[in-house]
Amino acid sequence: MTSEEQPEAVDLTEDEVPCRDHPEASSNTSQRSKIYQHYTSDALKQKFKCNYCTVSMKRDATGSTSNLIRHMKMCHRHIILPGSSNHGNQQTIHKFFEAEQVFSQSEFEDHLIDFIILTNQAFAVCDAKSFVNFATYSRAHAKILCDSTVKAKCDLRVLREKAEIVKQLEVAPGKISLVSDCWTSRNLISFHGIIASWVSKDWTYEEVLLDLDIINGRHTGKTLALSLIRVAEDYGILNKIGAITSDNASNCDTMLTEFANMAKEKGICFDAKEQRVRCLAHIINLACQDSLSVLKSSFPKDVVLEVDSGDENVQQEGVYEFQQDLSVDELTGSEYESENEETPQEMQGKQNRISLYYRIRHCIQKIRRSGPLREKLYNACNLEDLTPRTLLLDCQTRWNSTLRMLKRVLAMRKDYQAVVRSSQSLSTCALTDSEWLLLDELVRFLKPFEDVTLLLSKSRTPTMALSAAIYIDLFRHLESYKPTSQNADMVAAAKAACDKLNKYYKSSDALVYILGLVMDPRCKLTWYKNVGIHAEVRNNKRKLLSKWQTVYKTSAEPAESSNNMDCFDLIAIQMAKSGKENFDELRNYLALPVVDSNIVTDVLKWWKENESTYPALSKMARDVLGVSGTGVPIERAFSFGSDLLKPKALSMSGETIRRRFCLKAWLKYKEETFLTCKMKAIAKRMVGIV
Repeated sequence: MTSEEQPEAVDLTEDEVPCRDHPEASSNTSQRSKIYQHYTSDALKQKFKCNYCTVSMKRDATGSTSNLIRHMKMCHRHIILPGSSNHGNQQTIHKFFEAEQVFSQSEFEDHLIDFIILTNQAFAVCDAKSFVNFATYSRAHAKILCDSTVKAKCDLRVLREKAEIVKQLEVAPGKISLVSDCWTSRNLISFHGIIASWVSKDWTYEEVLLDLDIINGRHTGKTLALSLIRVAEDYGILNKIGAITSDNASNCDTMLTEFANMAKEKGICFDAKEQRVRCLAHIINLACQDSLSVLKSSFPKDVVLEVDSGDENVQQEGVYEFQQDLSVDELTGSEYESENEETPQEMQGKQNRISLYYRIRHCIQKIRRSGPLREKLYNACNLEDLTPRTLLLDCQTRWNSTLRMLKRVLAMRKDYQAVVRSSQSLSTCALTDSEWLLLDELVRFLKPFEDVTLLLSKSRTPTMALSAAIYIDLFRHLESYKPTSQNADMVAAAKAACDKLNKYYKSSDALVYILGLVMDPRCKLTWYKNVGIHAEVRNNKRKLLSKWQTVYKTSAEPAESSNNMDCFDLIAIQMAKSGKENFDELRNYLALPVVDSNIVTDVLKWWKENESTYPALSKMARDVLGVSGTGVPIERAFSFGSDLLKPKALSMSGETIRRRFCLKAWLKYKEETFLTCKMKAIAKRMVGIV
C-alpha cells in the first residue's frame, strides 16, 4: 500500500487491525475494526458491500481497512469515523453539553433577573437557602445577590430596556397608535396602562407596553389625559400618534377631548372624534350585559324552596345563601319593593317565582358548597364514564362567565339533573325538558358573541377591518330573532343587544375606521356595497380622498437640469413627469378588484409585496393598519397582575408593581421579537436566500 493510499489521521491501532472474520486474522484477536459496521460481507468474506450505496470492494490480502475507510470518506462524508481527521473537530451533542462555558457574573445576574421577573418571583427568593444552593451548584464562583441588590439591578434593567424601546419607536416609519385603559390592583393601587402599536419597516405588527402610570385620586378624564401626554412625551412620540383606542366610559370621552386640547397647545393636531377608536370587545360586553339583564329574568317558575337537613352547611347558611351575591330584584326577576321584602325564613317553604337562570345558579352554588352533593355529582359522572368536572359559577360583571356556566350545565345535564332531584332542598328547581330546550336556545343566542370575542382576543394582526365585519355579523344574528317565530323573551334580549350595538356603531364612520377598512385589499369600498351599506359609500369616499390629497398624495419631483442636457433628455423628463402626475395611486388601487380573502390572509404581507407599486399609499396603509380595534392588548398586559400580586405580595408598592409590570412586558416582547427574526432567517435559508 502506497503512502497516497494511507487515510489521513487514522488510528491504525484501532481501525486497521485485521477483522476477526478475516482468514489471515489471528484466532485470538479480540478487536474488530469499527469500519466493518458500515459494510456487509458475503458468505465467503471475500467482498464487502457498502451499507449506503451499491459499491462492493474486495478484501485486502493483508487485512488492511484503508480502502474501506477511503470509500466512506470520499462518498459518505456525513458519516463520522472514529479516528478520522474530522472526528476530533466534530462537536457531538454530548461534547456540547460537556463543554464548560466561560462564566460571566454580569450575564449570570441578567439571567437571574430574567428568572425573577418572568416567573413573578419575590426579590427575597435570592435569600432562600434552597435557591442559593441550587443556583451555586457546581458554580462556586457564582455570587448570589441579596434582595435589595436584585431590586436595584432590576431598576437599572428597567432603564436599559426602556432605552431600547425608545430607540425602536424613534425609527418606526409611520404613525404610532395607543391603547389605553385603567386597572386597580389587589392592593387597591390605580394604574393607567398604555400600549403602543405600529407597523414596522418590515411590515410586521408590533405592540409593546409603554407604561403603567400610577393614578392618584379620581380617574377623571383630565387626569388620564395628563397621563397620556406625560407618557407620550417621555417616549418622544407625541407628534407621531395616529389613533387612540379606549373603552366607552364617559371619562374616556373627556380624556380624548382634553388630550386633543393639550396637544393643540403644543402645536400638534389630534382630532378626538376622527382618531378615536372605541374598544369593540367592551361594546360586545355591554351588549351582552343588556341582553342578559332580560334573559336572567326570563322563564320564571313557581318553586318552593325547602331546607334539606342532610345537606352540609345548609342549616348554617340557609336556603338563600346566594342572596349574599344577588339582590331580591335579581333573584325574582321582577320589581320588588323593599317594604314588602320577606326574610329568608319567611320565604322558605313558600312559592316564589324564580327565573330559569337564578334557579340554575342557585343549584350550582349549593352543589359547590356542599360536600355530599359534590360527591354525588362525582359518582354520577363515573357512572356515565365521564371525566368528573366542577360546575362553574359565573361572575356578575363578565357575561362570558355566564355563558361558560350554562354550557357546563348543558354538558353535564344528566349528572346535574340527578343530583338536583336527589336533594330535597333543590328538587323543586329541577328543569323540565322544555326548560332544557330554552337553556340550549339561550346558549345558542350567546355563542356568536363568544366566537367574535375569542377572534378579537387571539388576533395579533390589524383588527380595524375585522371590527367592521364583526358589527355586521352580530347585527345579522340579532335581526334573525323575529317576533312572529321566536320566544318573546329571546326577541326582547336580541333587541336590547341590538340597541346597544347601534348606539356605538354610529361612531364607526370616523376616519380611522374608514381608512382601516379601505386599506385592507380584501375589502376596500366594495365591502360597503357587499354588506348592503350603499348610503355610506359616497360620504366615506369623500373623507378618504380628502385625507389622501391633503396628507399622503405626492408627485415626483422634476429632475435637476444640467448644462449638457440635450433636447431628447428634456422631453423625456417632461413626459415622465406628466405621466406620474396623472397617475393617482389611491384611484388606481380602488379601481382594481378586491383580492381573494381565501388567498390573501396576511394584509401586511400583501402591502409589503406591493409597496413599490403604491409608495405613497403604502404610507397611509402603514399608519392605519397599526391601529388596534380593541383594548385586548392592554387587558392582556393587566393579566400579569394576578400572578405578580399573590397574597404575600400585597404590600408591594405601586412603583415596584409598575416597574415589574413594564420590565416583564419588555422582556417578553424582546423574546418574541427574537423568535420572529430567527424564524424569518430560517425561512430565508430554506428557500436559498442568504
